[in-house]
Amino acid sequence: MGAYASNFKDDSGVIVAEFSDPTKGDWVTAHAEATGMAVVEVERLWQRFQQLGCNEQGVLPIEVFQQKSPLFEDVFARNILRSFKEQDEIHFQTFLNALNWCEDTETEAKVRGVFHLINNGSPINKDLMFRVLKRVYPDDSDQAVQRTTDVFMSQVDDKNQGSIDEDQFMKWVLKMPKESIEAVTQFHIIPPEINEEAHKAFVSGSPGGESLEGRSARVRPSARTGATASGAIPVDGILMALTDRAYTRDWHLLANKLGFLRADVQQFEKQYPRDTKKQVSLMLKTWRDQEGQNATTGVLAQALRGSNMADLVPLLSP
Repeated sequence: MGAYASNFKDDSGVIVAEFSDPTKGDWVTAHAEATGMAVVEVERLWQRFQQLGCNEQGVLPIEVFQQKSPLFEDVFARNILRSFKEQDEIHFQTFLNALNWCEDTETEAKVRGVFHLINNGSPINKDLMFRVLKRVYPDDSDQAVQRTTDVFMSQVDDKNQGSIDEDQFMKWVLKMPKESIEAVTQFHIIPPEINEEAHKAFVSGSPGGESLEGRSARVRPSARTGATASGAIPVDGILMALTDRAYTRDWHLLANKLGFLRADVQQFEKQYPRDTKKQVSLMLKTWRDQEGQNATTGVLAQALRGSNMADLVPLLSP
């Protein structure tokens, strides 16, 4: 994909793998900051990346993907992988950048990207177009596909050069109804209806329309769904037991679910710069002290589930 693939790996910014790995608590949140994506999007894609077979360093070797996915048998899938792999492996951050590109890039750029995937950016001749259409219409006879190919080439190749270049391809595609093109090229990491619900919940949790910048120096109230949380306020022993298990996980995400901002997390880290366990302990105690009667085990359990730590919820029982 040439120029399009160059957007997948952004060397001008922070490379998360240089200072973190999947065992660190900041793996998800650091990728969210580096790519400009929402934490929930990175969480979702991290689960998908693990399903693809990434290793303990958060890297997906191409040979592993070859063994696990039948998609690799498809020439177009191979071209997609080839367009943003590096040294026969795909890093999680590159994976994020690629899917972020698929979601945010304008339709015309996506269409040009499709052209580059078909033949690595080179003109498409009749033989290649036949193979493409044969994949699109696998149940049709070779004769029927050949007739379709001939008609397609005669209509699109207005230069009579025996092949279709990028400009001709774009001219043909952009004659189609805009809604038809967008229906094919549209891609959402998070389904729109889920994003809308999350946005409403976030806005409803922002008191008086106060800006994030205005709240960055203090702990903000927990984001709640509107349901009244039940349960007792967790005692020190429960928080200590939770700290012992949570400090090796993505505790930044847990802090976010409890209502802390990035600036708050940085303050916890600054107070105990080389002791993650004490950072987590301070975060949990600060949350309990700040929230008062609202700092219940029910709220904490909800935050744990939202941070992929549902297995720690039983620790909240006295």
